[in-house]
Amino acid sequence: MREEENVAHDRKKRRVLSDEAPFLLRLGLVDDSGRPRPGRERKLAQVRRFVEILYHALPGAPTTLIECGSGRGYLSFAAHDLWQGNATVVGVERRQALVDEANDLATELYGGGTTPGTPTTLRFLHGDVEDFFQNPSALLSDAVHNNTEAVVVVALHACDSATDDALYAAVLANASAIFASPCCHKELRPQLDARVRELKRVTGRPLEPHESALLELGRHGLQLHKTAEMLTDTMRGLLLEIAGYDAPKMLEWVASDHTPRNTLLVATKKKKKGDVDALRARLRHLAAYYGITTHRLATCLGESLLDPSSETTTAATTKTTKTTKTTLVAATKPPPPRVVPHRMAPPEEEREHSVVSNRV
Repeated sequence: MREEENVAHDRKKRRVLSDEAPFLLRLGLVDDSGRPRPGRERKLAQVRRFVEILYHALPGAPTTLIECGSGRGYLSFAAHDLWQGNATVVGVERRQALVDEANDLATELYGGGTTPGTPTTLRFLHGDVEDFFQNPSALLSDAVHNNTEAVVVVALHACDSATDDALYAAVLANASAIFASPCCHKELRPQLDARVRELKRVTGRPLEPHESALLELGRHGLQLHKTAEMLTDTMRGLLLEIAGYDAPKMLEWVASDHTPRNTLLVATKKKKKGDVDALRARLRHLAAYYGITTHRLATCLGESLLDPSSETTTAATTKTTKTTKTTLVAATKPPPPRVVPHRMAPPEEEREHSVVSNRV
């Protein structure tokens, strides 16, 4: 019979997030004995790792932490547990049922009210993130909003351009730090596909080296998909630099077998103003290289991806084309009909004009 191993020398692993945290049980991440529930191991590992990163990256508890797209509130509850109520944690979620569920649990576990203005340090609000930051008094007190070191914004797996909305909200809040793990990337892939189709139709000239490279990537859908992911996050990093943040760090924050969406973007507020014009030039060169014309975060921040000289040339060309067309129309316009003396021309027919509103 095999002898039992001596494990007296083994020490229990010290965790930033306690195994006994009550919300872990109530949210179904662990069982009554504190062990991960079957099928929830990956989610639990992600929550633990995210909180560890917050703990080591921040010098102390922020005044306020906002989770964008909080869902069931895993990160919000974990952040509240991490700082033991010394930071106000606010989760923003558009699904009312999840907001009500999270608020009820927060009240049950920690007491206090769950609506803005109450003393509780953990609450959940219903709505879109951008709406709250456009009207910060609905989310933050004026004292907090005016403190540039007070706000930290986090977003875990906000789908597609929702990550851009979260980043824009962080910029509006003048957040001192941003932690965002993007989810799927759908906005740039169609633009890359269109660029590849355009290059396939090029005749009469040899392709530039970068055009040939993109065309080669276009032969493999998976590679083009990965290119879209990397390009999306790289452009996000440049846009945050333009908005006043240090060059964001891109981290692989969990193993890929936990989730393929394992990139974490970490950005902190700049202490010194950088060369914004040089950053804009780099962003436009990158966009032109891949044929990208739109990016959600660029649109939110009012940043154009087109080179100013090309915009001027395009505008001038458009104006010249319109002038030429006007001249041609005037030259080919038939002469007016000859007026016959002592006869009145027939009355002009009345036309009904309808106004159509185009919704963008």
